[in-house]
Amino acid sequence: MSDGSNLAEQIAEVRRLLEVGFTETKGQLALLILRTETGEQRHAELADSVATQFREVRAELDKHAERIADGEKERAAAAALVEWSKRKAVWISIGISIALAVIGWGLQYLGRG
Repeated sequence: MSDGSNLAEQIAEVRRLLEVGFTETKGQLALLILRTETGEQRHAELADSVATQFREVRAELDKHAERIADGEKERAAAAALVEWSKRKAVWISIGISIALAVIGWGLQYLGRG
């Protein structure tokens, strides 16, 4: 019977070793699952943060684009005003030249007379 009890002891030892191995494997799997869940949670937080920052940067870029468009409109308006002022100055110069010419002819006519 010593062979039977020795066999039973060996089977019990194998069973204990298997249980210990399974317990270690379960613990390692639980740790891997926890790390995976933590990583997924951190990924979600970072994705939300990136999306928020993207929206903020996009809004700032839109504001800058509006300012650039407003600046271009102001420059166009200023250029139009300058052009109008130049035309006005030319017409005023022509008008003054004509007036002086008329006055000069009038003085010449009066001086002859």
